[in-house]
Amino acid sequence: MATYWETAQRAARAGRWQEALTNLLLVQQSDPAYNAAEVSDQLVAAYVNLALEKDNADNLEEALALYDKALALQPDAKDVQRERDLIEQYLDVLAYTGVDWQLDITRLQALYALEPDYRDVEQRLQEAHVGYADQLAGEAAWCEAQDEYNQAISVASAPDIVTQRDLAQTQCQLASGATPDDALSDDATPLASAGAQAATSSGGPAIGRILYSSSDAVSGRSQILSVSVGKTTPAQTILQDAAQPALRSDGARLVYRNLRSDMAGLSSFDPATGLQLRFSNYAEDALPSWNAQGSQLVFASNREGDRRWRIYVMWAEENGGTETLTFGESPDWHASADLIVFRGCDESGNRCGLWTISSSGANAAQLTAAPADDRPRWSPSGSFVTFMSNARDGNYEIYTVDATSREVTRLTDSPAIDGLPTVSPDGRWVAFVSNRDGGWKLYAVPSTGGEARLVAPIVGNLDNFLEHSLEWVN
Repeated sequence: MATYWETAQRAARAGRWQEALTNLLLVQQSDPAYNAAEVSDQLVAAYVNLALEKDNADNLEEALALYDKALALQPDAKDVQRERDLIEQYLDVLAYTGVDWQLDITRLQALYALEPDYRDVEQRLQEAHVGYADQLAGEAAWCEAQDEYNQAISVASAPDIVTQRDLAQTQCQLASGATPDDALSDDATPLASAGAQAATSSGGPAIGRILYSSSDAVSGRSQILSVSVGKTTPAQTILQDAAQPALRSDGARLVYRNLRSDMAGLSSFDPATGLQLRFSNYAEDALPSWNAQGSQLVFASNREGDRRWRIYVMWAEENGGTETLTFGESPDWHASADLIVFRGCDESGNRCGLWTISSSGANAAQLTAAPADDRPRWSPSGSFVTFMSNARDGNYEIYTVDATSREVTRLTDSPAIDGLPTVSPDGRWVAFVSNRDGGWKLYAVPSTGGEARLVAPIVGNLDNFLEHSLEWVN
């Protein structure tokens, strides 16, 4: 008897709990009265420590059984009861994961409240909220999906979940806040048919897609995406290592700034065939825009040794001829006339603002007189130009200027950044990016002024938003 007891004590001191348990049971079987209280305490310790070993080895059912044996001997052991209950609740979670998201969330929340750091409960709770949110989004229950994504973010923030939440938030706001007179349309045409005429009713909403570039939140690589105006579908990635998209009027060719180290410069992409061509070889070439015929491009670059920004015109083909037009930045070619608007100054470097000029360099004329006016974009009819400026009202806002009267109208009023404007195909809306609610999103405001409407979240980020651009196509 004494030998069993002494062996059990040595094994316990050495942490050999199975050996200790075996010898303690032999003591109890041989003489139940021998050191009964001490044997009972030692048995509890052996069961608990063996349960911990099984728990650490993910043998949860065995651990649960061992805790039950310890509690049978010592029912008031609260710490033991707590560990036993954690395992039981976790096993219930494993049994129901993916079967019923709401029930899964309820069980996980109870376990998370009891012990937030227990195993992978935090991760599972977040995944359950996302799974339920995805289910709700698939049912077009966007506001409920937004709430679930927010619950997932409250557990632990993650960029991809924030993007999903922003999409749900956008669709929730569009569904709850749009009206027949000023809502953005739920109809849109695909990129491949973007040359088709916009179908709008009198006073009705514009249709189409907005092309934009952003930086991937994980890799940091720039990408060009396309999002349907008023649709519930997420943005689609068109190109990687690319920025500043400009689609030809027939929708058959996209020119962009290529950011691949071995393809730096301006390139083109044919949506229908996937054909890619390289138009220029200078990494500095930026912000391309098509002429009305789709045969030439205007762009800005500081490729020269003095690093001054110049406006260039080139033929839209590989190794196409390039001509220097004038000093300036951010050019945009009129949709139907040989007239280019850009940010620049007069020949002496004074009178800076927005200017217009023909592709031959003739008929230069000042359009606005604020040097900070930037990113001008023609309306399809050429009746006005939209632009952004950070000097007129203290921060980046969106404006229009009448091409004839030179009258400037302010379209946005926000303490955040409103920038990178583009005009809808029917000229009734101006889209722009903004971080006014903390995350970058696309908005649209009537070109005559009015309330800005949320269009879609930006996939990725625009931390350096001046490296990117938007274009609204049919």
